[in-house]
Amino acid sequence: MKRQPRHANEEGRAVDGKPIIPGDVFYTRSGGVTSPYPKQKREKYSSEWLIVNASDEARRRGDTWNARIFSNETLLSDGRLPNASRESMLMYLFGEQPAVVKSIFES
Repeated sequence: MKRQPRHANEEGRAVDGKPIIPGDVFYTRSGGVTSPYPKQKREKYSSEWLIVNASDEARRRGDTWNARIFSNETLLSDGRLPNASRESMLMYLFGEQPAVVKSIFES
């Protein structure tokens, strides 16, 4: 059964107050939908999910600058993202998004 997308805040918590469970999908700030939340419980999998979804969101918006930054992020040895990276990706996905500036090299 396909789940209905939920809303999340910029801290990565579900707005409805219910826990996030494997398979949940969320609306992004721009109206897109994330991939399903991972079934694996280790921090590594939720961190990788965040990287993929933040990168995909940036690409959907034509934001090659942030897409490159997000997709090149690496995990710490314990599978977590650095706090600043995690917070910026959550903010990008569910909170404020900067206006996309077209490159001077594109026509």
